Amino acid sequence: MKKILILMMSCMILGACTHEKEAQALYAKATQMQSNKQYAEAVEIYRNIIKKYPRSSVTKFARVDMDLCKKEHNTPIILKAVDEFPIQGIMEKQKGIMPLGKSIMAFVENACQAAKKTFKKTQNNIYSSYEDIAAAKYVAEIACSHRISKWQINSTDNKTYTASKINRGLDIEGGTFEQTIAYVVDLSQSTISAIDSNSCSHLSWEKSVKAFEREAKKMTVDYQKECSLPIKLEGVLK
Repeated sequence: MKKILILMMSCMILGACTHEKEAQALYAKATQMQSNKQYAEAVEIYRNIIKKYPRSSVTKFARVDMDLCKKEHNTPIILKAVDEFPIQGIMEKQKGIMPLGKSIMAFVENACQAAKKTFKKTQNNIYSSYEDIAAAKYVAEIACSHRISKWQINSTDNKTYTASKINRGLDIEGGTFEQTIAYVVDLSQSTISAIDSNSCSHLSWEKSVKAFEREAKKMTVDYQKECSLPIKLEGVLK
């Protein structure tokens, strides 16, 4: 009886050792693929490790690396999709179909150019006072001080991603101005949604106006729900 128990324990230990070696070998293969940016292939191996070897010493690392793999793979796809998303905003009416990334930049540039024209017109007007010229110049300096940052893509669950830009510049009181323009990309629904009224105005002018009308009536507006549009996402890892 004792011999049988010893044999059974030996088999269990041997089996566990074999599984551990197999899991480690797969993990090494997956990490190498990840280093080579073969993200889709690496994710499948990580999934296999988690499913087949749940008690392996490398399983917890496989979970972490799988999430990192998805993020590294998805980020450039989402960045491109958001930057090139065809907006339905006010800039579209002015210059035709325009991608979201360019629209945000164009909005700031248009404001700058408009303020410069006003300043020049005020300068050339013989009836303009010194105060009028100074005020127009000040407004132009403020309008042209704004700078838009690059897109920042973030996610905590690899299901929803936030794409954001920051608009920085001077404000009318001489201080600094900072405004976040952000969108949520939902991989499960394949949608892009604005987080607030300013972000919505770039994404869809029509939806922005409707939301503003609701707010004017003191009605609650859920921008992620009411300012949302379908977005094409090809090749993302879920």
